[in-house]
Amino acid sequence: MAHVEKSVNIKAPVDQVYRYITDAHHSPEWIRSMETSSDISGSGKGDHFKWTYKMAGITFNGDSEIIEHIPNKKQVVHSTGGIDAVWDFNFRDLGGTTELKLDIDYSVPIPVLGKVAEKLVLKQNEKEAEESLAALKSKLEA
Repeated sequence: MAHVEKSVNIKAPVDQVYRYITDAHHSPEWIRSMETSSDISGSGKGDHFKWTYKMAGITFNGDSEIIEHIPNKKQVVHSTGGIDAVWDFNFRDLGGTTELKLDIDYSVPIPVLGKVAEKLVLKQNEKEAEESLAALKSKLEA
C-alpha cells in the first residue's frame, strides 16, 4: 500500500470546512484527479457514493463508503473498485482556523501501470495531494 500524509491550515471555522469536505458533491471541485462523484446517499457513517478518478492518465471507477464519522473531528472513507484506498480526514479547531490532516492509504493498480511507472505515480500522487489541499484552502478562504 502507498501512503500520502498532508496537512493544511484553513482560515475558516471547523464546521464550515467539515461540511464542505464531507459533502461528496464537492470532491471534484478540490480533489485534483477526481473527475466525478455521483449516486451520493449522504455524508454519515454507512453512506455511499460512486466516483471516477484519473491516475497516470488512466480513468478508474469505484465506490466509497463512509466508515467513520465524528462531526467536526474526523471522517474516514473507504474506496473500492479501480483503486482501493482509505481517506482519513482529521479536523482540529484552532479558533476560526481549521487544521486539516489527511492520510491516504491506497493501492497502485500495478498490473495496469507496471512497476516502472509506480515510482513516478507515487511522486505525482504526493504532488496532487498538496495541490488538492491548496485548492481546498483557496476555495474555503475566498
